[in-house]
Amino acid sequence: MLLFSDSGSECPPAFNRLTLDPPFIIQEYDEPILVNCTYISAEHDGIYWKVGNLTYDEEYRSYRVLSLPKPEWNTEAQCRIMLSETDECSKDLDITLYKKPDHVIVYPVSGNDPVEGEQYELQCDIVNVAPVQNLTVTWYRNDQIIKRDYFTNTTKTPESESSILPLNISREDDGAEFTCVAQLNLGPDGPQPPVMSNDNYTLSVHYCPLTITPPEIVVRYGDPVSVNCSTTSPDVIGIGWEDVETENVSDVTWTVDKLEYWNMNPCSLFCLSETPDIVSVSTLNISGPMVQGREFQLICNIINVAPVNSLKVKWYRNNETVHTEMFIDTSVTPKNVSSILKMTPGKDDNGAHFTCVAELHLGGNGPQPVPSEVSEPYIAVVDCPVTITPAEIVVRYGDPASANCSTSVSDAAGMGWEATFGGVGLTTAPTVHWAVKKLEVWDLQPLCFITLKNNDQCDKTLNITVYKTPDKVSILDNGPMVEGKEYHLKCDISDVVPADKVKVKWYRNDEYVQDMVSDTHVDPHNNNISAILTIIPKKDDNGANFTCVAELHLGENGPQPVPAATSEPYIAVVHCEFPVLFFQPAKHSPDVSHSDISWYYHETPINPFVPLTRNQSGKYRAEAENHVGKSSTSVDVTVEYGPSFSCNDRYEVEENGNFYSKCQPEGIPEPDTVWFKDGKQMMESPQIWRRQDSGEYSIVQERNYSREMISGENITLNCFAEGNPSPLVQWYHPPAVNVHTTRGQQSISISVTGATSTNAGVYICGATNKVGSMSRNVTLIMKGNNIISVQKYMK
Repeated sequence: MLLFSDSGSECPPAFNRLTLDPPFIIQEYDEPILVNCTYISAEHDGIYWKVGNLTYDEEYRSYRVLSLPKPEWNTEAQCRIMLSETDECSKDLDITLYKKPDHVIVYPVSGNDPVEGEQYELQCDIVNVAPVQNLTVTWYRNDQIIKRDYFTNTTKTPESESSILPLNISREDDGAEFTCVAQLNLGPDGPQPPVMSNDNYTLSVHYCPLTITPPEIVVRYGDPVSVNCSTTSPDVIGIGWEDVETENVSDVTWTVDKLEYWNMNPCSLFCLSETPDIVSVSTLNISGPMVQGREFQLICNIINVAPVNSLKVKWYRNNETVHTEMFIDTSVTPKNVSSILKMTPGKDDNGAHFTCVAELHLGGNGPQPVPSEVSEPYIAVVDCPVTITPAEIVVRYGDPASANCSTSVSDAAGMGWEATFGGVGLTTAPTVHWAVKKLEVWDLQPLCFITLKNNDQCDKTLNITVYKTPDKVSILDNGPMVEGKEYHLKCDISDVVPADKVKVKWYRNDEYVQDMVSDTHVDPHNNNISAILTIIPKKDDNGANFTCVAELHLGENGPQPVPAATSEPYIAVVHCEFPVLFFQPAKHSPDVSHSDISWYYHETPINPFVPLTRNQSGKYRAEAENHVGKSSTSVDVTVEYGPSFSCNDRYEVEENGNFYSKCQPEGIPEPDTVWFKDGKQMMESPQIWRRQDSGEYSIVQERNYSREMISGENITLNCFAEGNPSPLVQWYHPPAVNVHTTRGQQSISISVTGATSTNAGVYICGATNKVGSMSRNVTLIMKGNNIISVQKYMK
């Protein structure tokens, strides 16, 4: 052996392959110690043991055995590695030596005999035991635990300790056996030394020769009570309750209808109970979550309970009992008490439910089952003492990504990143940085871990979402639509990640139709998804453009605006279940979905391509047939022609006569006329003519007009009306999907986008108020075509 000059330190994490077998010593004093110290790697200059100030065997070997035939109480041992000629590091051997007590003795503190109704104390001496901080003393009355003491003396050498048991003496204690049991608790990995106890100490109680029936009453505060007192002693000349004595009787009964007094006489007769008003669990002087590896305390507050010395508090972790506490407070009135649960949380405690149960154990005369109150559960949140910044990142596939991990704890042995790419080994720096230049892994989950000096380790995961916008968005159909029948449009979104974050929006022309989340049961390995739009098509859907937009909704940490991809428009073709006729300009056959059409006038077949004259207005019938079915319809056709007058140059009218029928314009639609006298416009023509009405008149027709349009042209028609009250202005026009209306205060505009032959026809603007109505017509003509005016859509 040599004297040793200490120059070592705790070994760095890289030397965690230095092992002790066994890793710690817990054994009885005077037994020998035998421990192997092993280090697998050969990258050192020597390995040896240091015990106190002495060293053992400095030769180079891969392992060392420490043998101490008789260790001392304060023996300290270290296994040391020589890193170089000047540097060393070490690992401590944890040694716990114990000694069972020489004696366990119980005796009364005072020399007086126990008397009913008085305070009395028993003392238990535990002689020459070590280590005292592992000692537990338990008191029993007969076979029931009534008190338990713990000790905090950290001295390793044997000491003597005492425990005091206070008693409220009653006659029921006469003959009771009291036992003091001393036990060393050396942990689950240590030996289990036998318990030591005294010979039973039996009380002999002096008491009055009265018998109270029942001998004990447990009653809820406010309930009724009745008790009988009797004696068999021949020397008694009278008995009574509370200073009221009755002579020449051997028993007397005391009755109360409503017991509302906590302190009764004799106090040993009654036990008034009150279950707690509130039982609640909260943290003790700590805010925030539990920290893994750090002591954490929960407190159970029990409000307004009596009697306290009958209270038992049980702590549960989920459904498992983890701690039980009894109380020795002898107060009989309600009090507030609390119980503290100390714990060192681990990762498995995250999400665990901790509850506190307050039970009143009132003995065999008390209520059964035992009355109890249960707290609301405290749900544990266990945090690892590291902070990842940012806690979540959303990154496009192939882009760079990075995050920092830091800690504020002072006893960290080191921290680092564990990741497939960009991992960082254990370092003592308070902050470690993780980064990749090009993220090309879909399910990467980097872990930031920390190792504390007590070898506890925990970690947190960086939440990464890697996304990719779709390669293609397209709409698939299953043939032409049929009016009135359910139809499905399918939107295929190919190669998008993450697929479960896709929201699909459908549009008809520029009008939003519906949005939906894609199939919620997305296979995480299948990045091709689809969404179905269900519609029941109408005639107006023919030619409509349906588009599908796929958006990635990646949360507030994702890119803004949301990345989206849009399909090419799908142009709907709607077939009628039976042909529907659309009347169009002559010289052009109607589009009735490839139908054969026959026209009739007064049930006589006609050629629909021969221009109509003004005398051919009337009802026409068209009959159409295709492979789907057969249909016919009737329509009133009005052949329009321009207005004309057939008036003389001069008229003579009798005074008070009527001139209206003598000069009227002809035309369809009927022309409106404006009268002028001597070049000035009149509000209306004279109805009854008088001599002062003689003069020169002119009549001007306010005719409707027509205009030609070119295929694909954009056209806007404006209509304005005045009146009092303000009139309602409305356009009536041939139905088409490319016609849109814009309304002003007393005006209305109609726009035709990309004009086709279906837009040809009469456009009527009508104005109405409660006084009357008026209309004007505009006829749109596709250049080079004649017009058939169909007014069946007028309201």
